[in-house]
Parts: sequence; structure tokens; C-alpha cells
Amino acid sequence: MPRRFRRNKSSGRNIVLKKAEDSVEENPVFCLIIPWMSLGGADRCGLDLMAHYKSRGFRIVVVSTRTMPHKDSRRETAFVDLADDVFCNANPVEVVKKLQPVYTVVNNSHEAYDQADSIKEVAPNTKLISLFHMILNPPWDFEKSLQRGTSFDLVLTVSDKLKGELANAGVDKSMIEALYWFGFPEIKKIWPLRKTDKDPRYILCPFRFHYQKRPEFVCDIAAELAKVLPANNMPVFKFVGDGDLYPKIQKHAQELKVSNYIQFKRGVDYKEMQSLYKGASAMVCPSRDEGIPLTYFEAMQWSVPMAVSNVGAVSELVPSNYLIDFEMEDEAKEYAKLLCLHLTGQSRAEIHSARKLVNEKFSKSVWDANVKRLIS
Repeated sequence: MPRRFRRNKSSGRNIVLKKAEDSVEENPVFCLIIPWMSLGGADRCGLDLMAHYKSRGFRIVVVSTRTMPHKDSRRETAFVDLADDVFCNANPVEVVKKLQPVYTVVNNSHEAYDQADSIKEVAPNTKLISLFHMILNPPWDFEKSLQRGTSFDLVLTVSDKLKGELANAGVDKSMIEALYWFGFPEIKKIWPLRKTDKDPRYILCPFRFHYQKRPEFVCDIAAELAKVLPANNMPVFKFVGDGDLYPKIQKHAQELKVSNYIQFKRGVDYKEMQSLYKGASAMVCPSRDEGIPLTYFEAMQWSVPMAVSNVGAVSELVPSNYLIDFEMEDEAKEYAKLLCLHLTGQSRAEIHSARKLVNEKFSKSVWDANVKRLIS
């Protein structure tokens, strides 16, 4: 039977409750199905949808179809605290059959995509929605479940570019809508930029130590920046995240003799990120591919100038002055050149324009209005 738990506010423990088939739901149900409760950018949209429908009086249910790959309860907290019920069940159709959600949203769960026909069969009135952030390699080829004859009613993509790519992959374009993920409360205050000659703090690198993010390449960028900045003006590159490539980053830094400029802050809670953005002089992310990275929005909102790779649909949302073409000639030098502009305050106008963009185009009020328009 599915395991069901609710956060006990007084003790912080997970308490096993009655079985799903014994429960009686009085409010309309919003159901989010995910593989595991992680706080990556692709998962943040699910959390925002949960909050949106909770504010509208829905009962919020999360179905996690897999065991967490990392036994780190802090990542589950955001989901558990926001949901009315959480079920750990590889067969989400069991939960959907009992609860009959008004909306059933699938985000990256293989099990839910495989059981889409059954979900629609047991709950024919549910609106079955796919959250789609990027086309990935097998076995994460979810677009095949969305082609002709699919049981899904709506596909929400993270960008217009991805909307076109899915249509080219055989998904009916009439069922695809672009919803720029994340709704941010407006931040009015403008944070001053630091200059390396007065306050060489750090360049923030907030991402997983994973092949997709190219964390080792940051060491090449640091080596190029060290060639053009005096040693006493050189900021450190602060890696914030976790992942298997941690030792490789350390080794590459040693090879390039930039270990003094590389720092790590691992196991950071989401709530700590605000202070890290506020203290950063710039942000770097040289990814191979992206959907719409949460960290880019956060950096722009906190007036942190960026040097990031021009991949995926990033160019739809990020000012062009912050973008470096992926694997261009002398790529590391181009990153260093852009960082020099940021670190000396020469990109001040651009970063304040970026902050305004997030406050206006990606504010929570705009996002909520788009959800109502596209889903209900």
C-alpha cells in the first residue's frame, strides 16, 4: 500500500497516517507526481504550482514515485510542509483513482508517464498536465509519451523555443503552452555592485557538480581571470552545490595552479542562498545545456551580474550581454573578459535592467495570472 505521511509541526517527524483508500476529500484536489522530492530548478515549478492551488483552496497532494537517491531530508521539507498529503508510491494510479484530482501534474516521473493511460482511465475528469523543461537523452525521453494518441491534456513548456522543439518531435502543437517557470516576489532594493580593487569577495558558482554544468571548466575561467587581474584583486570562485565531480574539480584546479581561488560550500540549504547572492560580485555557470535555470533568475533579481553559457532557451530570458557562446574559440578568455567588466562595475546598468525584467515579467502576480489562463 502507498506510504502516506504528514509533517508534524511540533516534532518535525514524519507521521504515518491512514491509508489513501480510507480518506475522504472535501476540497478539490491538486496532485503533483514527481520521481523524488528534490529542490532543483525543474522541481521549483511544481512547488510554485502547489502554492498557487493551495491559495485557491485546493487540497495539495504529492506522489513521489521513487526513493530519494540522496538520503537528505532537508530537500523533502519544502514539499512536505506545503502538501496536505505525501504518498511514496511507484503506482500513482492508485492514489489518483481514490482522490480524483481536478488537476494531475506530472514532472519528470517515468512511472507517471508510463501509467498515463491508466491514470486517465481511472480519473477521466482530471486534467492531466505534463511539465516539460528540456528534451533529454533516453531513458528521459518523455516527449514520446506526449505524441499522437497521448492521454495528456496539456503540455507546459519552460520556453517558446522548447515549445517549437516539442512540436517538431511530434507533439500536437495545439496542446503545448509556454509557461516561464517560477514566480518571484518583487524586490525593490538595488544592491550595490562591488569592485575588486575595494572589495574582492567571490564569484558565485551555484550548481550541481555534474557533467551538464561543466564545473571543471570554471577552473579554466579562473586561470584566465588570474592573468588579467592583480593577485590582491582576484576574487575566489565559490562553488555552492554537491555532486560526483567534486574531486575532479579539485584536481583540475591543482593542475592549473588556481586552487587558492577555488572554494566549496557544500550541503547548502535553499534558505541560505539569498545571503550568498547578496554577497556575490558575479555569477558563473558554463553549462552544456539548460532549460530555464532558477539560479539565473535569482541572480538577476538580486542584482548579481552573470557570465553564463548561451544554451537551451536561456537567450529568451537573459540579457545578451551576459551570454557566452558554448565552446566558442577562446571561451575561457571570453568569460574572463566579461567578468572583468562585472567586477569593475562597468555592467551596472545592465544588471539593474535585468532585475527590473524579473520583477516585471516574472513576478509572482504575472505568473499566477498565466497559470489561471493556461490551466484553468
